[in-house]
Amino acid sequence: MTRAVMANRSALAVALLALAAATTARAHSPALWPWPQTVSIPGDTVPIDAAGFELACEVNNPCPAKFRYQLDYYAKLVQHSCANLVYPGNATTASDVNNPSSGSGSLLNSCTVQLATSDDTLSVDTNQTYRLTVASQPYPNCKIEADNMYGAYYALTTLAQLCDTSDGKSMYEAEITDFPRFKFRGFLVDSARHFLPVTYLRRVIDVMALHRYNVLHWHLVDSESFPVESKTFPDLVKGAFHPKAVYSRDDMVAVVDYAASRGITVVPEFDVPGHGSWGAGYPDLMGCEDVLDPTKPEVYTFLKTFLQEMASIFPSEYIFLGGDEVDSSCWSKNPSIAQWLSQHNMNDTQLFDYFWTQVTSQVLPGLQGRKVGVWQSNKLDIKPSLLPEGSYGNVWQDPKMMSPVIQGGMPVVFSGSYYLDQQSTITGSGPCKDYAWQQTWKCMYQEEPFDQLDPSQYNMLLGLMTAMWAEGVNELDFETRVWAKAAAVAERMWSRSIVNDVVEAQARLDRHICRLNMMGVRAGPIIPGFCLSDLDETTF
Repeated sequence: MTRAVMANRSALAVALLALAAATTARAHSPALWPWPQTVSIPGDTVPIDAAGFELACEVNNPCPAKFRYQLDYYAKLVQHSCANLVYPGNATTASDVNNPSSGSGSLLNSCTVQLATSDDTLSVDTNQTYRLTVASQPYPNCKIEADNMYGAYYALTTLAQLCDTSDGKSMYEAEITDFPRFKFRGFLVDSARHFLPVTYLRRVIDVMALHRYNVLHWHLVDSESFPVESKTFPDLVKGAFHPKAVYSRDDMVAVVDYAASRGITVVPEFDVPGHGSWGAGYPDLMGCEDVLDPTKPEVYTFLKTFLQEMASIFPSEYIFLGGDEVDSSCWSKNPSIAQWLSQHNMNDTQLFDYFWTQVTSQVLPGLQGRKVGVWQSNKLDIKPSLLPEGSYGNVWQDPKMMSPVIQGGMPVVFSGSYYLDQQSTITGSGPCKDYAWQQTWKCMYQEEPFDQLDPSQYNMLLGLMTAMWAEGVNELDFETRVWAKAAAVAERMWSRSIVNDVVEAQARLDRHICRLNMMGVRAGPIIPGFCLSDLDETTF
């Protein structure tokens, strides 16, 4: 590292620490989460008409109809945040909580949005930059500038966090320029181990959007269940837990559309050749209990037809095909597969490679240019050379595995340090475990993915992903298990790498969790304290 680079980093660190000190020194500073890239908050506030606050596109601005439709939701988010999220710890007396003092003069009652384009195309590569200004001079005013509607969504979420929670009726002056550190910010939802209704998935998506996640990795099927309706292969739903625990085509389209309305792309996962329950409806496809038979040509015909159907539902540029934890030794125990291996002079490992070669040559060309995602663990599960260009590997174990995957020519998404269902977290320096399950957010927050890469490899890290595997989780405890840790990782995904002070983050995250609780989100607390939601006062 050059002295100039070190000096620049030191200057950034000093600036950030000074800003953090300034904001934490103020009892009433806004608890922005995740922390924006560039922030100027002088400390003055603007009185706001919370109940009547409105959002509008600038006159003659090309706001698409989809965006105009969502403005009411975000206006209500601001109204709720400014009128109802009064933190008891910020008030001087009990009367301040129950009867905040009235402001005087002109009120901020609207914010205008200016978009550079009306293009509503959504992808992982969509520009998400925004600029947000709230000022009191020459009169209370608010303006958002963004390249597109999706950047504006993030600006509106930040705007709601600028409410002064000490009195419930003003907003901080601010100048913010913001954009994500990583373009791929994924959140894995596992509805194969425990079914999650569509209404609940919408709730998950809403909270994801509050934290700037932009990819819902939907783990739809696994060995335990197959809750996906297929018009082409109707017997697949025989693998569902219950006839009602099935996602119809309309259900899946509804999830995709709702996610898009929050700026989130849905990447579906259909694991092959293992981790599958295809055999409940079509047993002839299987070579073992939950592993497909790679020697049968009809397997590839089936996959091509099924995945083409799914591609018509999920418009994402990516489709995830898994590929991990395959007990290939089971193939040689199957007499017909063993005979095929002998005839073709192959072993189990070579058959695994053969499977992916056939998938690439026979299945993927029919998927309209979709890129493929696969799991990569502490060994190179799938050789990058066997997959088409543009495929990515999700490294789900040791972060040191990112480098060899990249060396194989495959970009990566890293999830290994961010498994939300685990008490022990894998980090670059080894396992990190805390006595209190929730406190592993600190390990996740401090894990810097670039530490495991050479600078020449940085651009091959597409982003990060959290994962809530659901063997022991359903909708009754999902939010409590997820929304301290996943919030911590969201800041690692979005904010600059130097935003990593756990002490500063803890105070801000605690207030953010209270904000979530007041909105009815059952995020688990990280430190002792009190929030009005403890009195069952939730309002959103």
